[in-house]
Amino acid sequence: MLEAREVHRPEKNCIPGLREEFHTLVLVVLSPCAHRDPERTADRLAKHKEVECVDILAGNWDLALKVKTESQEEFYDFLKRVISEEGEIAETKSLISLKRIESTSS
Repeated sequence: MLEAREVHRPEKNCIPGLREEFHTLVLVVLSPCAHRDPERTADRLAKHKEVECVDILAGNWDLALKVKTESQEEFYDFLKRVISEEGEIAETKSLISLKRIESTSS
């Protein structure tokens, strides 16, 4: 009979240098006045440290922002500080990444 052993796992906060990352894709619909020049809004949003890149899209959404923060709380702060203050955004949808699998192809 196998004896059950307790596995001790250090808490993530205790490991020096370990940083959690919170990845989110934010889909954006621009206001009608911003449709003429979506690059202007995309350039302005891309300047924020949390934004890894901005794609200009065709279809139901105008922009897709790839956002990386250290926590859900920091993402919430980004939404309040940047997205809600941006006058050319009419609608957003946030897609939260549960797990990221990096490409292994070169």
